[in-house]
Amino acid sequence: MAGSMGGAWQSPAPDNWPLIPIHASLTPDGRVLTFGSNNVPSQIGIFAYDVWDPTDGLDGEHLTLPNYTQTEIFCSFQLLLPNDGSIVLFGGDIWDGVDVTNVGNDRSTIFDFRDNSLTSGESMSRQRWYASAVTLMNGEVYVQGGSAVGTTNDGNAYSEIRDNYGNFRLLGNVRPDSKSIKYYYPRIFVAPDGRVFGVDSNGKMFYVTTAGAGSLTTVGSIDKSLVGISSSVAMFQPGKILVVGGNSNSAVVIDINGPAPVVTPTSTLSSRRAWSNATVLPDGRVLVTGGSANTNSLVGVNNQAEIWDPATGQWTVGAAGDRTRQYHSVALLLPDASVLVGGGTATGELLVNNLHSEIYYPPYLFSASGEPALRPQIDSAPETLEAGVDFSMTIGSGDIARVTLLRAGAVTHSVNLAQNFVELGFTQSDNLVLAEMPDRATDVPPGYYLLFVIDGAGTPSVGRIIRIDASTAGSGPDTTAPTSPSTLSVTLSNGNPKLSWPASSDDVGVAGYSILRSTDGTLGVEIALTSNLTWTDTAVVEGTTYTYAVQAYDAAGNLSGNTPLKSITAFKNPTKPGNFSVALSNLKPKLTFNASTDNVGVVGYNVYRSTNGSLGSLYAQIAGSGWVDAAANAGVNYTYAVRARDAAGYLSAATALKSIVSK
Repeated sequence: MAGSMGGAWQSPAPDNWPLIPIHASLTPDGRVLTFGSNNVPSQIGIFAYDVWDPTDGLDGEHLTLPNYTQTEIFCSFQLLLPNDGSIVLFGGDIWDGVDVTNVGNDRSTIFDFRDNSLTSGESMSRQRWYASAVTLMNGEVYVQGGSAVGTTNDGNAYSEIRDNYGNFRLLGNVRPDSKSIKYYYPRIFVAPDGRVFGVDSNGKMFYVTTAGAGSLTTVGSIDKSLVGISSSVAMFQPGKILVVGGNSNSAVVIDINGPAPVVTPTSTLSSRRAWSNATVLPDGRVLVTGGSANTNSLVGVNNQAEIWDPATGQWTVGAAGDRTRQYHSVALLLPDASVLVGGGTATGELLVNNLHSEIYYPPYLFSASGEPALRPQIDSAPETLEAGVDFSMTIGSGDIARVTLLRAGAVTHSVNLAQNFVELGFTQSDNLVLAEMPDRATDVPPGYYLLFVIDGAGTPSVGRIIRIDASTAGSGPDTTAPTSPSTLSVTLSNGNPKLSWPASSDDVGVAGYSILRSTDGTLGVEIALTSNLTWTDTAVVEGTTYTYAVQAYDAAGNLSGNTPLKSITAFKNPTKPGNFSVALSNLKPKLTFNASTDNVGVVGYNVYRSTNGSLGSLYAQIAGSGWVDAAANAGVNYTYAVRARDAAGYLSAATALKSIVSK
């Protein structure tokens, strides 16, 4: 196969897939699980599922098996468990014996890649249709959203946890619908501080802690023009999320590495791509495939590959595939660094039912002449890796330029929440490579990853599948809260309250600190998060008294008790100098006034002078009363005023104007 700077596609002319791959996941042995329709095709997942080996090629055999669970798995959500590689399916539709009912079910279903079986797991606490799930640092799974249309048991009413033993517990304090967070496939991720971060289909952003009954905090919104149910997302670096498609051709990056999410626009796509799929590539760039200008129509169909480079924020348009890919299509990175693109529709919304898949080969797989590039090779590597623990591997001949890890994908409905990418530092000595795992465990949440080495030309190796264990696999959830910070100091820094406290401790590790604030002297609400031991409140109102407390939290979301409450009054302007007067002293104007007061401390006074009877410009800064204007010229009528200045730089009101003729 020859390629170009835009890459190349392998697109068989006839239909080549036994069902519409509405759901697709990479298994721990490098195969692909797909399900979601029958072979007619129509909206039904109760009858069959399929397993395909990419090494057999697009014309290879498929293992299409009957679904004996009698669970309708259409429009469910699936992810890989980190400890045994099983793929768990959450919810789906309900089959009434004749047709689907568009009502969510409460089932969990488990695919075992070792024997290709599909079996029933424990039932969830709620019915969920279009829910999302994300693996937590201890191997448990957080489940949010999903509708139960036509019932009072709406999955979005409460979130829940699947523990390491397959049991579910409801989070009684996490009710997304009470915060107007939409049920439809919320985009959720493990944040750098161990909590769950999410953004819903209306752009509302939020954090969730999952210990005990849990807690949910909203943290602002993205404009609706930038998101939507048809938008796609990708965590392309630790704590950085690309949002594309949706209601426009715009794209934004959400950075959740700091105390509050920061949303930054990046360059726009070539067109609006509703129901496109965003796929992180082994080099950290993001590929977008499929979509159209009008949702689920043949208007503005875009079949071209489009790649975003996080280093430049720019998009590059590549080669075009053969088929329309819109609602119910998928894109999944394969171990050989190509991307499987397939499916589309299976409902009455659009008359393009794709029993078909094709493969996109990105430009990095080709040489400058368009021929397949020579690829670096991983000869041996550990089967299991751990955050903070470096490892060695052997490679084929030649030097490499990069080592990357990318978590195995699981995609449906333009949502692939498993694509954690991280770049590893390394040293190379001949064929031996020593790679450095990140110290921050949340950079590499537990699960199955593709390990790549990339040469100087940018060509990646075939990915080697490895596993990163959950931090407390098999030991049950982390329910131990950190110790409370023992003291809290609140002072003023340039007029703004500055908090400091000693470090807390935790049996697993403190992830950060929550700042609580009120204006009525009571324990307030969370206003910020920080990983530091000091924090300055810059969002204060002059003269307002604030009461603060601090709590520590760990990666599992356990919260410590709060520090003692401490109150302080934010900056105030100094009082106006009193009894201001101007008189001649040795024929020169002399200014006297009473000292001002201030909550921070007066450091001096500003003198203003004019010769036209008005408030003049700043003329001098003086230490205090009794100042003489030694530079005044004889016979000139001068007008003076004074303002006090405090340590934070704030000024009092000006005194009344006083005039005098110098002699």
